[in-house]
Amino acid sequence: MDMMRWIIVFILIVLNFHSKAQIVINEISASNADQLHDPDFYNFSSWVELYNAGTSAVNVNGYGLSDDPSIPTKWRINASVSIPSKGYLLIWCDNQNTGLHTNFELRAEGEDILLSNSSGAVIDRITYPQLPTNINYGRLPDGSTNIGLLSNYSPTQANTGVISSSITEEPTFNVESGRYSSTQSVTLLHSQSNAQIRFTTNGSEPTESSTLYTSPLSINGFTTVKAKAFVTGQIPSKTVFKTYIINQRVSSLPVIAISA
Repeated sequence: MDMMRWIIVFILIVLNFHSKAQIVINEISASNADQLHDPDFYNFSSWVELYNAGTSAVNVNGYGLSDDPSIPTKWRINASVSIPSKGYLLIWCDNQNTGLHTNFELRAEGEDILLSNSSGAVIDRITYPQLPTNINYGRLPDGSTNIGLLSNYSPTQANTGVISSSITEEPTFNVESGRYSSTQSVTLLHSQSNAQIRFTTNGSEPTESSTLYTSPLSINGFTTVKAKAFVTGQIPSKTVFKTYIINQRVSSLPVIAISA
């Protein structure tokens, strides 16, 4: 009889641990420039996405997040919040310390993020590296042990795209921004022979479906060229741009071109 009781207790402990450990840190945004706008405080703040990898809902009241390993329960969820099976919960890390807003901010330079359960036990920990603007760090697929830089951001949705440990270098221009009296032949260059350079001239952000660079661009007029490099299996480069004022009547005063 005593043996049966111990078996039952052991099963309950295992089941309890499993229910609490099924919540994981799924995606980290520490350099959110314009990805996701916080509707509560109207900022582009850092955030963490939690994911329920289990088959049942979990109430995360009392769960904690921290960027300090010495204080694993630096901030706690102080409300009855349930994450459904295969569901998500987004927490803003903006030092506001109210609702689902933590009392600390994430550093783009990289640090530790710890998740603890309602008992204070650490159930997940991710150490992320320095993150460039709008590049996130997380798991692909959701809840897996495959962790790295994410090519796409997907708050409260399934992580998609590619995961990598490297970011593609930026393309370069052979002609600098400036005023010119005649048409300029602009060449886009890249150090990797397998890199695809995509560009736009209408001010939009280059994507994988933008025009593929294959030969020098003939620039005549007031033109901003934005370019980004893509390499299979790597995170795309950040966008670089140059602005050209060709044979335009302008004053002798300095000109500032702003691309947003």
